[in-house]
Amino acid sequence: MDQSTTIKFIEEKYSVNANSSLGQTGVTWAKGNIKNYFILQTRTLSTGGITIDKTETDANTYANTSTYTTGLNLPDGNSVIIELTKETRTYYDYEFDTNEEKRKIKLLKKEFIYPLDQEIKRLSSTTGTTN
Repeated sequence: MDQSTTIKFIEEKYSVNANSSLGQTGVTWAKGNIKNYFILQTRTLSTGGITIDKTETDANTYANTSTYTTGLNLPDGNSVIIELTKETRTYYDYEFDTNEEKRKIKLLKKEFIYPLDQEIKRLSSTTGTTN
């Protein structure tokens, strides 16, 4: 969906959650309410490598997790900086992220095309026959 269609979709989907007596729309409700909570651990090596682990968690764990940054010296002489951070995603961002994921086109690797074609032909030739 394009952006305006996505916004209309969000408005319709979340209008039941909105408090119309406060002038809230479905879009404002979706922008103001959290759908997902995440904890991120980022490890940055002195050699330049970066690893990020992003884990979805519940609201209680999120609230009780403290963020921090610490450095460690490794046995090989290098060092690593470990940073724990938190982030959230609103219902609005969730809907936009989901829509954007659908834009990605997945192509079959060249080496799988012929075997797939043969399997489809085999299956279609057996359609309608009884054992």
